[in-house]
Amino acid sequence: MFLKDQLWFKALFLKGLDLLMSFSLYDLKKDQFLIDNFIFMHSLSFQCHKTRI
Repeated sequence: MFLKDQLWFKALFLKGLDLLMSFSLYDLKKDQFLIDNFIFMHSLSFQCHKTRI
């Protein structure tokens, strides 16, 4: 269940990220670590929020 939610959230986040990046030149490879870290932290907080409800 968690994996499914995490994948859904990651897809949603990346879709939003795509919209942000579409109007600016951005080297994803250079900042891949930061982006992965950001997604990981968000999926953790998302999971914590879900378990609280």
